[in-house]
Amino acid sequence: MRALPNILTIGRIFLAGIFLILIARATGPQAPRYYYDIATVLFIVAVLTDMADGIIARRYQLVSKFGRIMDPLADKILVVGAFVFFAAWRIPQTLPPLTETQTSVVLWITAAVIALREVLMTIIRHIAEQKGYNFQATWAGKLKMVIQSITIISILIVSSSLPGEAWAQWLVATALAATIFITAFSALSVLSPSRWEIK
Repeated sequence: MRALPNILTIGRIFLAGIFLILIARATGPQAPRYYYDIATVLFIVAVLTDMADGIIARRYQLVSKFGRIMDPLADKILVVGAFVFFAAWRIPQTLPPLTETQTSVVLWITAAVIALREVLMTIIRHIAEQKGYNFQATWAGKLKMVIQSITIISILIVSSSLPGEAWAQWLVATALAATIFITAFSALSVLSPSRWEIK
């Protein structure tokens, strides 16, 4: 039981690697669209393992140094990796009312905001813990993860089953906008004075 959270974390990193390979392979000229479906299932399983290892670690007090380092890393590989791969492989290629080039810019902006937020949080968390501040997850951070996950799943489903549907493309565009907003907001909320409490 003591090793279960760490096993789940390692499994999530493995799933994240396969997930990203599928995204890259799904854009090939002869690639079957079911690659997106498999990637969707893997992503959902990875998110569920993240929830499970967190619950188990807290309930049975199995928090370890390995878990404190590798669990956030697994999340970054999965989520940041997904948005970077979407941008690199232009998934989706167009979003209303943008051109392909404008859509690519939006995808890269989304990936950059998410990546910069994670770098910022890593630095602040390290400084806060060194100085004895309590640095726990906030509601904004949790909401950020939910919206980012919904956006990733939406992009995969639309790319697989609804690539030509205008309403589906608008849904993805809205999800991306929400992702950028809540990611930036969750980063700024950390700077609130009420956020910093001595352990």
